[in-house]
Amino acid sequence: MDGLTETAEALLTAYENQVRGVVPRHRPWGAVVERDGPLLRTHYGTHGSVDHAAATTATTATAALWDDLPGLIGRQQEVFAARREPVEWKVHSHDTPQLAASLRETGFTPGPERALLVAGIADTADAWSPGALPPGTRIQGWPDGEPRQGCVRRMAANAPEQRRPLAEMEADGTGRITGSEMTVLALEHEGRVLDALWAERLGGTGFAAIGGMTGPRPELLHATAAWASWRLPRVAPAAGAPRHLLAEAPSPGHPPTWRRGSRRSPGSVRTAGRRPASRPRTVRHDSFCPAPNTTRSGSGSSHASR
Repeated sequence: MDGLTETAEALLTAYENQVRGVVPRHRPWGAVVERDGPLLRTHYGTHGSVDHAAATTATTATAALWDDLPGLIGRQQEVFAARREPVEWKVHSHDTPQLAASLRETGFTPGPERALLVAGIADTADAWSPGALPPGTRIQGWPDGEPRQGCVRRMAANAPEQRRPLAEMEADGTGRITGSEMTVLALEHEGRVLDALWAERLGGTGFAAIGGMTGPRPELLHATAAWASWRLPRVAPAAGAPRHLLAEAPSPGHPPTWRRGSRRSPGSVRTAGRRPASRPRTVRHDSFCPAPNTTRSGSGSSHASR
């Protein structure tokens, strides 16, 4: 089944099992990834993030930890404050309401709501043809020449908050890792960049994810799905080639225009953020000499190994 025939519930299950709270196959350059109970912490040096599967108390293995949300959140604050890292924590609409409330009570500021969208890659790719573009218009990868590349980066930096900033994907080394590749596609007309989109294949999953886009251009979405289906990795992901295209669309007013019927919305997501009292670092850990893999003791946290 693809994104057309699967229910929103089935898509949400696949998203939870394959994307949320799962240790990435390839760690971002210079990052330290740690487990702390049901949480997955990533430290970049300049900032950090917290990820986890659906925050519920239904699973007995994690019920006690989720029942003590203030303590769990407080522990994360201490760890990130010690590293002088601002922290981001994604909260989904199907997480327990106590999570968002507890984060606000402990000083996290919620960001704007985004729609969580999933589409079938094959269906979305089939909806696009390069011949359908107007004369003088083309879609290509990184534009030729630094001026156009700089234009794309500036446009991306000013785009509404979405899944992942382009600058972060570049700093993570995503485009240089087999099985978790990235692409940047630019829509140009007579040499002028109109809009751009950046995306990545999530290695080991059935998903490709749109990090963001600078404008609601359906032709960029369809071209991205075509890229995901054509460019097979040299080492096949464990879950096979991606079948789903994932996005977090700003709402309202800036939703990606996907072909009618090709998308499902399993819910919404917000990013809650908190900054440390001390000034954050301005550079990441050495990308080529990552921090040693260590195991924390006494705080319920350990280096992620799965």
